[in-house]
Amino acid sequence: MLKLVERFRVRGDSMLPTLSDGVVVTALRVPSVFLRAGMVVVAEVEPDVHVVKRIAAKTSRNTVSLSSDNDTTTSVYCGVDIKTQRVSGVVIHATRPRVQASPNSAT
Repeated sequence: MLKLVERFRVRGDSMLPTLSDGVVVTALRVPSVFLRAGMVVVAEVEPDVHVVKRIAAKTSRNTVSLSSDNDTTTSVYCGVDIKTQRVSGVVIHATRPRVQASPNSAT
């Protein structure tokens, strides 16, 4: 069963400066007619492999092209058209991971 809201952890630096490694994003599943260029989304690019990318363009009614925010990195998933049904959701919230204080640190 598809979930309406899911959480994913960002891995890597391809979405810097918008999202850094370790950030947890909340993605809301939306109908594909609402997907637009510029939206940050989570997409399932392979079975059980999700990436956080920006929609560069809606290339047809049923496909989008993805891009990274970090111009200094490359991703095999950028510039490739994927079916809108592979978009797991639109990122609606991001939470930085909690930093645990060491025993000697001041608060």
